[in-house]
Amino acid sequence: MRRKSGKVFMIVIIVALLVSGLTGGLQYYLWNKHMAEVDQTWEIQVQELEATIINVGELLTVFTVITPGIAGDVILQENLKPVQVPSSFVGGSYVYDPITVAGSFYKVDVQPGTPLTSDLVMSEDIDDTMREVDITALTWPVGLKATDYVDFEITYPMGEVYTVLSHVRVREINSNTIKVHLTGIERHMYSASLVDYFLNSRNGATISLTKYIEPGVQKAAIVYYAIPANILAIITADPNLLEKVDAAVNAQSRVIIETGVSNIDQQIGGMISAGRADLQNKSTAASSAFWQAEKERLDKEAYDAAAAAGTYVPPVDATQPTTTTPAEPGENLNIGEGVVE
Repeated sequence: MRRKSGKVFMIVIIVALLVSGLTGGLQYYLWNKHMAEVDQTWEIQVQELEATIINVGELLTVFTVITPGIAGDVILQENLKPVQVPSSFVGGSYVYDPITVAGSFYKVDVQPGTPLTSDLVMSEDIDDTMREVDITALTWPVGLKATDYVDFEITYPMGEVYTVLSHVRVREINSNTIKVHLTGIERHMYSASLVDYFLNSRNGATISLTKYIEPGVQKAAIVYYAIPANILAIITADPNLLEKVDAAVNAQSRVIIETGVSNIDQQIGGMISAGRADLQNKSTAASSAFWQAEKERLDKEAYDAAAAAGTYVPPVDATQPTTTTPAEPGENLNIGEGVVE
C-alpha cells in the first residue's frame, strides 16, 4: 500500500514538472515574440523620427523680442534675443542679424516668441533734404502720442479737405507743436498750406492732424493738395530737390481751391469760422480731460508701486503735478520760429 502511494506521488511530481516546463516554455516563447514586436515598432518609430528630422532640417538662429514690440515703436537691438527654429520653417524674410533692423519700426504689435520678419518691420526712407521740423495744427486726435503716424490736412471754409503731408511719424509732442521729419518738398507744401490757412481762417479754414489706426498695414494717403504758383516756382528753382511737382496737375487742382475760396460771403464765412472754433474748443476740452485722467492713472501706478516697495514718500507740496503730460492741441495757437520752414 505504501509502495502504491509512492508511485502515485512520483507520477504527480513528474506531471507537475512537465506542466511547469511546458508553461515556462510557452511563456518564454510569448515573451520573445512580444519583444520582437516591440523592437519592430521601435525601429519603425526611429525611422519615422529620422525622416521627420531630415524633412524639418537643422536648427537655425533667428530673432524675437524680449518685451512686446508696439506698432510704430523703434526696434532696439537690446530688445531682441536669438531663438532657434527648424531651417524648413525659415524663409528669406526672417531676421538673422539684429543690426539689420535696429532703428527701424514695428509695423504691427509683435509678441515675445514670434520670430521677427521683414514683413513686421518698416523703415523710414531718408533723403538728403530731410530735416527735423516742428509743425502745428489746430486740432489732432485726443490721446495722440509719439510713435503715432499722422496726415496733416487743410480744410477750406466750404469743407474741401486736402492732404498736405502723408504718413508722417510723430517723434515728440511739445506743447502745441509736433516734431517730425520732413523732406524738402514736404516743407514747401506745409509752408504753402499755412499761408492758405492764414488767408482763409477768418472764413473758417482749419488745419488738423488725423491718425493712422494701423500705420504698418494701412497704405499712406496720396497727397493731393495743390500749392500756389509762387511756391511751385520756388520748388522748380530749388537745386536741392531732385523730385519736382507736376506743374500741369498742380495747376488744375489749384484752380479748384482758388475757385472755392474766392466767392465766400463774409457773413457765411463768419458763421463757418464760429462753428469750427466751437468744435476746436470741444476738442481741447476733451484732450484736457484725457490727459488729466492719464495723469491720475500714472500717479496711482507710481503710488501703488512705491507703496508695495515700502518707498512711498508724500510730496512736499501736494498741489504740484507729479506727472508731466503733453499740452492740449490747438490751445493758443502760436506759430513761431521753426514752425514755418
